Amino acid sequence: MSTNPISDRSDGDLLSAMEALLEHVQAPAIIANAVRKEIVAANLAALQSSGLSKESARGKPLTLIFPEIQRWNTAEFSLPKNVFTLFQPLNRPIQQVLWQATPLGEGSHYWLVTFQEPVRAGTGKVSLLHGPSGQECPMRWEKFVSALEATSIQESVGSLLEGIIDLLSAEWGAVYFVEDSKLRLLTARNAPPRLPAEMSSLLMENLDKVLVHRPARDITTPLRAAVRSTPTPYFLSIPLKGKSVSGMLGVTVLGYYHPPNSQVVEHARRASEYCSIVMDFLRQREEFSKQQALLQELQSINKSLFNGLEEGVMLFDRSLKLVEMNAAAEEMLGYKQGVAKGFSLGDVLPSNVPLEPLARVALLRCQPQETAAKILKTDGDDLPCHVKFVPYSLADGERPEGLLVVMNDLSESIMYRKHTAQLERRAALGDVMASFAHEIRNPLNNISMGIQWLAMNLEPGAPEHKWMTSLQKDVEQITHLVNNLLDYTRARQMQFRSLDVVELLKQVMRRLKPRFDKYKIQTELRVEGKVPMVKGDRLMLERVFVNLLDNAIKALAEQNDERFIAVRIKPFRSGEGIQWVEVDVMDTGPGFTEETRKKLFQPFFTTREDGTGLGLAITKQIITSHQGSIEAESYPGGTIFRVKLRAVGEKHGL
Repeated sequence: MSTNPISDRSDGDLLSAMEALLEHVQAPAIIANAVRKEIVAANLAALQSSGLSKESARGKPLTLIFPEIQRWNTAEFSLPKNVFTLFQPLNRPIQQVLWQATPLGEGSHYWLVTFQEPVRAGTGKVSLLHGPSGQECPMRWEKFVSALEATSIQESVGSLLEGIIDLLSAEWGAVYFVEDSKLRLLTARNAPPRLPAEMSSLLMENLDKVLVHRPARDITTPLRAAVRSTPTPYFLSIPLKGKSVSGMLGVTVLGYYHPPNSQVVEHARRASEYCSIVMDFLRQREEFSKQQALLQELQSINKSLFNGLEEGVMLFDRSLKLVEMNAAAEEMLGYKQGVAKGFSLGDVLPSNVPLEPLARVALLRCQPQETAAKILKTDGDDLPCHVKFVPYSLADGERPEGLLVVMNDLSESIMYRKHTAQLERRAALGDVMASFAHEIRNPLNNISMGIQWLAMNLEPGAPEHKWMTSLQKDVEQITHLVNNLLDYTRARQMQFRSLDVVELLKQVMRRLKPRFDKYKIQTELRVEGKVPMVKGDRLMLERVFVNLLDNAIKALAEQNDERFIAVRIKPFRSGEGIQWVEVDVMDTGPGFTEETRKKLFQPFFTTREDGTGLGLAITKQIITSHQGSIEAESYPGGTIFRVKLRAVGEKHGL
């Protein structure tokens, strides 16, 4: 079917007149049928450029001149004047030209199209995208260097974009960053068209590699819609990736009057690799700045809350992992500086009452919570204290960043001393020994403080320092003995509940891991079979296993041979049909003699110079109160402590 055929009288006369006028147009010009998308007539200048004769040009497809015309419709032929496109003479290199289309009469499908080589403003020279073979595009390295030297990421990316625009001879450029599942416009240069400020990150699937985007009939993205009807309908996308992270960080978009050639695309791929290096640098610098800011925040908290406080203060993050604790807290709990950092609250503060649920309530309600508790120290002793959980935020009205835990030691308070004297001062040595041990602590404390005062007032390097250190060590050993004696003689108030002994041992070994690592001790926790729950006092049993593992560590600390500790947990049923859980603590230490084995659990028996002889006696006392048993055996190259506890459901008589 023919539309507006050239043989029609009105159109035919008009075309005949126009064909005659074409010869008087110095610039290359043609008459085109916008519906059929074919050449109707051409002047001599156009024919010379195209390599066609006047007869052979008639009826040729417009794709000879406009390679993208197969994607056009009639309306798009009326794009704004002076738009860059491609002029493709036969057997000649592709050139860059300007074109202007004018309809031949109102409602006509025939158009007069004239061409002119473009002139870049201020140069007077024809600007060709495709230079001679092998010619490299100019590189503005100063822009890329400026990107690394800029003080903000906005300035860095801006300089980077300017360098890329210059390198790839683009008309304009813009950078989008991925942020909160969105592509957000970060910066733009050289007056780009009105680009969308924000797009879905799902579009990254189409922008994850260097790609030339051509104007198309179907508008698939907001970016295509924004540039399609502009003087620069072609754009080049260059992904911004990081070498050290997965996924894309963003995308650079460059606009063109015409589709970039293969040489530009190759340069774009190289630019993408360079940008990855720059983006990694910018990210690392930004991360370093964040770390510096966090450090300053922590230092501010330390100055305002930690310094000078007698109370133990601990800082936990939102997930209840330890960030920092002051010197008072380390002394209270028996931790060395920085050892417990990163531990969970449950591991740092094992207690006779559950503290972690209370901490989460404080975070959830954004209100302080407090309670009294007995916290198990790293040496196995109890720390009676008042614990307060205070949520904190770095800015008003924001979600809490974490918790401040404030501990007040109650072990020296008058009320606690009266309470423990009434309820706990009972044991094999009798009330007189317990009273003696209790009363001697205050004089010991005074002696200790006096020695410290004398040491502080000595001249640096004075020989008396040696004596002061020796005296202080003796006082500490006596204090430790007195504390163990009190612990042994007090009556214990047990709180029996069903508990998972496997999880209990896992927690104990996590707490002691820094000490295992310090002495390069290999460990193993072996569970054999399905272990039932046991009924017992969690804090007391935890103390038992801490003491047994502590003895194993000390036995291996000075050993040059293999250092290995294994904990084996297994269920078994006795001949009477009673279900038990056995926990074996084994080490590859030097072991002990049969004579030593008989005295291990007797009060005041010890094989160590710094020992008090009460640790294993207290351990046996706790196990006995659980109606369990503990025994030890030694063999060439190791020791085993075997603890037996009744399973839940068995008769305890408790």
